Amino acid sequence: MKGLIINKMYSGYFTNMSEVFNLLPVEELNCMWLVSSYECNIYPFEPIPFEKEYVWMKGTELKEILNQEEVMFIWGNFTSYPSNTKLKDILKYPIPFADGNSDLWKKMFIYPIHYRILN
Repeated sequence: MKGLIINKMYSGYFTNMSEVFNLLPVEELNCMWLVSSYECNIYPFEPIPFEKEYVWMKGTELKEILNQEEVMFIWGNFTSYPSNTKLKDILKYPIPFADGNSDLWKKMFIYPIHYRILN
């Protein structure tokens, strides 16, 4: 499993996903991303609408959207999948969620995918 360990964000808040996506390597940006169980301070873009269960898009497109305006994700789950993954295959299983998910806090090995996040 890949994960991020974030010690410092330049914007001052940890929910600025544009900062995170700007640090991701190209291979992660080329993946398909499922953003689920999310709540934002604003919903300025049609691709990230209010009251939708999930958003499915390529990482490069998601990065572009996040860089257009600082959207603060109050809560959410960001999951990447190989670029050839089809949404219909993902929807065969429960959609990942964060709020109230005790499985997220179980001890597991996660290695960082970008060294700058540790600095």
